[in-house]
Amino acid sequence: MIIAVLSVLTFALTSILNQGSVNLAGEYVDKQSVNSAALTTLLFSIPILGFILGTLVSLIPYRGLTYNQKYLRSSLMTIIVIDSIFLVNTILRSIPF
Repeated sequence: MIIAVLSVLTFALTSILNQGSVNLAGEYVDKQSVNSAALTTLLFSIPILGFILGTLVSLIPYRGLTYNQKYLRSSLMTIIVIDSIFLVNTILRSIPF
């Protein structure tokens, strides 16, 4: 539930605050392409990265639990942390400096 809320908030803020962007080649990228990339990142890239990093996090000893008992919990916590970082990044990018 927390992961879904973080993802929806991040995508909503990205959609609202997005005015287009410039890629690394210096070309303008329209709002629709940025939203599509954000949605792909939130739905596929972050969960895959979370489960990969969760394998490493679950190797840390914790209350005598086995690796299998810790894997899902550590993967979900890793996804929550990554989603939170993306949400904070989206908020900070919207503040003009």
